[in-house]
Amino acid sequence: LEWQAAELKIELADDGRGFAPEAAIQDGHYGLNMLQEYVTELRGSLAIVSAPGQGTRLAICIPLAPNLDFAPSTSLLTINNVKVGA
Repeated sequence: LEWQAAELKIELADDGRGFAPEAAIQDGHYGLNMLQEYVTELRGSLAIVSAPGQGTRLAICIPLAPNLDFAPSTSLLTINNVKVGA
């Protein structure tokens, strides 16, 4: 957790079994979709890095100051270092 004047950064990581985030989002698992919706409502970004057998890392960045150039409906999602439009 890193709280700065302009943004809040949250990083979660584990060394568990990992998963394929692309498949989880498409295969009816709603947890990541809901998390992305919450982050988007807060005008933030979500990055997911995971692979089977390699653990998982989630990074969330939420701006604390108003950013008038950022449309509220814009979604910033990165899966395994690739930006995904939503």
